[in-house]
Amino acid sequence: MKNHIDLNWLFFGLENYCIIKTPENLPYYQPNSDIDIICSNKLDFSRILNEKIVEKYRFKTKSYIAANNNLQLDVIINGALDIKFDITDDLSCFSKIKVNSDLSKLILKNIECKNGIFIPMLEHEIVIRLLEYEEYKDNPKKIKHLNFANKFPKEKRKAIQLIEKYKND
Repeated sequence: MKNHIDLNWLFFGLENYCIIKTPENLPYYQPNSDIDIICSNKLDFSRILNEKIVEKYRFKTKSYIAANNNLQLDVIINGALDIKFDITDDLSCFSKIKVNSDLSKLILKNIECKNGIFIPMLEHEIVIRLLEYEEYKDNPKKIKHLNFANKFPKEKRKAIQLIEKYKND
């Protein structure tokens, strides 16, 4: 698969981020897909990605704050979305179960490297997937997040404990 943007190049040398809900074929992506990212500062991180993409590839980009408070950075090629970077720094995108920003700091403190790109440790990946499932459980496509979590019962239990610990009342 040949992508327009080399994600290994794009993320090389960057710190304080991880790609969540990690696509199986990372660093490759499907056109018109999105990549979810937690980082320490969504404005700075988006600016860096945008500068690298525009400087190297000369692609058109569009960035905006979405209704869920995430920063979206869209890469547009020939009038069509190639890839969307969906960036958060505090997990405020989840309104059904509100968690404090210390949880995102914990996730970033314990990242792992896969194919040259930072990802969360498994129990933190499950935290995100459970939060996403709860947020959008009316959407049948989101059952995949619960199914993923159920494959790892020990890590799922730890994830549930973390959500409870960092939940805002």
